[in-house]
Amino acid sequence: MRKFLRIACSFSAGILFSVCICGTGCSASGAHDLNGDGMVNIADAVIISQFLIGDYIYSGNLTDLDFSGNYVIDDVDYDMFMFYLSGA
Repeated sequence: MRKFLRIACSFSAGILFSVCICGTGCSASGAHDLNGDGMVNIADAVIISQFLIGDYIYSGNLTDLDFSGNYVIDDVDYDMFMFYLSGA
């Protein structure tokens, strides 16, 4: 159930932030563009979410997912990314 809630929150929050704050997506800024499409948007948030629940193997540098800089990829990194995506 927790996995489902994380994915549902990821989609709903990401879509809201991506559309309301960034239009169709924010310009890529370094490592924050996880899928390499040139935009930081909901697609990147989904990558982090799927990685955290074990449904995705990230082929890039794993430090790209460590937003907190503590060498642990966890919910804190996901929350920090969503905060970044919100433009706040």
